[in-house]
Formats: sequence, C-alpha cells, structure tokens
Amino acid sequence: MESPLSTLLSLKEAAAVLPGRRSARTVWKWATSGVNGVVLETVFVGRERFTSPERIERFISESTSKRNRRESTNRTGCVRGRLGERTKLSLVAKGLLR
Repeated sequence: MESPLSTLLSLKEAAAVLPGRRSARTVWKWATSGVNGVVLETVFVGRERFTSPERIERFISESTSKRNRRESTNRTGCVRGRLGERTKLSLVAKGLLR
C-alpha cells in the first residue's frame, strides 16, 4: 500500500536522500523522461511534484532490471559478431570465401 502524505518528498528532498550526488534536476528528468523506459512515479500537490521512498525504490529496481537485461542482450550480440568474424576468416583461409 502507498505511504501516507507525510512521507511524500519533493524532488529536491528525493535527490538529497539518494546515494551519490544527485541533483533535483536529475530526479526531475527521471520523473519526466525516465531511464531505460522507466519513469519515476510522482504526484502533483498544487504546482509542485512529489514522490515517495517506495516509488523511488520501485524506479531503481525496475530501471536496474531493464538495464541488466539490455546489457546481457548487448553482450550476446557482441559475441555473435565476433563469432561471425571468426567464421568469415576461417572460410577465407580455406578459400571458400573471398
């Protein structure tokens, strides 16, 4: 269940509690554009945007998961490319390919 209003964080407050040196601008970009296809969930109270610790945890978990899947796919593609080059060189060496 979502946390009560008392745990809502402004984007500036969210940036301050995150590990590393994150700016409010970075958190705003996560909320508007997202990372790896995952957007940080926020709510508006008046004209100001807020998020919660639970939403930040979900965002980090989902974006990390998507990034890890993308990296493993990219590595597989690189390996396929190297194997393709080796096969091509082998065929050239045997005179079967120019």
